[in-house]
Amino acid sequence: MKQKQYRAFGLETGEIYAEGNEEEVRRKLQKKFPSYRTDTKARLALQVPVYPEPLMISKI
Repeated sequence: MKQKQYRAFGLETGEIYAEGNEEEVRRKLQKKFPSYRTDTKARLALQVPVYPEPLMISKI
């Protein structure tokens, strides 16, 4: 069975950030953008990945 291919691209620029199966795409994004922002206003340490623009992950 062939694995489904995915692509992560920027919604504003259309730049392709990663391609591959779903796990590979998420792994590549985590490796490329490892920084995190902590939101402590709610007194919770929430970690949210910081990307340069909104991303969409879609099937190819």
